[in-house]
Amino acid sequence: MSFITDSSTPLTSILAVYHIVRKEGIRAFWKGNIPAELLYVIYGASQFTSFTIVSNVVPLHDGPLKDMIVGATAGSMATVISYPFDLLRTRLASYTKSGSKSLLLSIREIWKENGPLGFFKGCQVGIGYISILTGISFGSYSFMKRRDMDSAVAGGIAGLLSKTFVYPLDLIKRRLQIRGNLLNHIKQIYRINGFRGFYRGLSLALLKSVPSTALSLYFYEFFTKLYS
Repeated sequence: MSFITDSSTPLTSILAVYHIVRKEGIRAFWKGNIPAELLYVIYGASQFTSFTIVSNVVPLHDGPLKDMIVGATAGSMATVISYPFDLLRTRLASYTKSGSKSLLLSIREIWKENGPLGFFKGCQVGIGYISILTGISFGSYSFMKRRDMDSAVAGGIAGLLSKTFVYPLDLIKRRLQIRGNLLNHIKQIYRINGFRGFYRGLSLALLKSVPSTALSLYFYEFFTKLYS
């Protein structure tokens, strides 16, 4: 499934879905699903475990600032641990039907090209992206909860704010995982679509990010209270 963001002309969400189904079939929506599932499990467990540990170390009073700093740190640690699965998910999803590859073939290809460091291609951008994303998520969620806002609403807004703010980094990270270098991708995106090019595909990303962030923060708070 080649990235819609790589297209030279804008596509609506409906046309994008139609394009994928017509070119690659309905199964294309599940390409890269195995590493994606491993990514979510490992990242989620690492992030919230790290958050609990770091929270006990940071010498600040409980509040939005502490949650922002701890969230950014925990997100960075979880990114490093789970990054190879993020890379594999992106690689597998980017292959067209005619050039599709299995998970094992993708692993061998990455190893052959760059050795073990190949599994961390674009990791620096990923750390920057996630640290800002989780920092804003936890910080804004904490801020809104302290004003007695409903957990689901606070989590959804936190997901909306954080994803919108860092989406350009996410876009560049995914491109780096496939090919090229940082500066070339920035120049290419701006040359073809201008500033708006850095936000292509944001609407679809928000459809996933808003509910997933709301659920993640809600369940983290729930289990924290349950076991405290």
